[in-house]
Amino acid sequence: MRLQLVHNVRMAHGFRQGEHICSLYDTEEEQLATAAAYLADGIWRGERSLYIGANRDAVLRLRAALGAAGLDAEALAERGALIELTHEETYLAGGEFSVERTVTMLRESIEQAAGDGFSGWRGCGDMSWLLAGAPGSEQIAAYEALMHQFYSGTHASAMCQYNRKLLPAPLMDMALATHSTAVIAGRPWFNPFFQPGDAH
Repeated sequence: MRLQLVHNVRMAHGFRQGEHICSLYDTEEEQLATAAAYLADGIWRGERSLYIGANRDAVLRLRAALGAAGLDAEALAERGALIELTHEETYLAGGEFSVERTVTMLRESIEQAAGDGFSGWRGCGDMSWLLAGAPGSEQIAAYEALMHQFYSGTHASAMCQYNRKLLPAPLMDMALATHSTAVIAGRPWFNPFFQPGDAH
């Protein structure tokens, strides 16, 4: 099957709560369009969205992509429907990656969304922080496998975005093995490479 790049992405069918999704992308344009479409779908459903970008400039570019999808990102952020964080504030807080700390942060964010009256929660994180090789990065496979279990049966979902031009092939294989749904060229697919199993 031939895949065609799609930058003006509209995932009209939406995603189910409880899903753990990987998005493989080639360009920043594709990455932002996919992230914006995914988060916008949740916002339209009354969910709180969390976006984790490389830095503040990346967050601002996501705001522009949400604007192209017809949403006022600034207004959404002001009312708490959109939370914007960076790699240094999440995955690499303290200069290293910790599975326990990251899982705690996600759990608290999901619980807070429910407490604030949102119908659910969805997160989207760009995984390019793995390029830095920070301490703890070697735990990524265990973390991703754990995330499938973490989201299953909840009112939350998450999309992890992997740059397939920059990140090495073994990381692409790991991403496909640990996510039940894959978004490739802007389109969601059932992922035949998914290997559910014990995260330990």
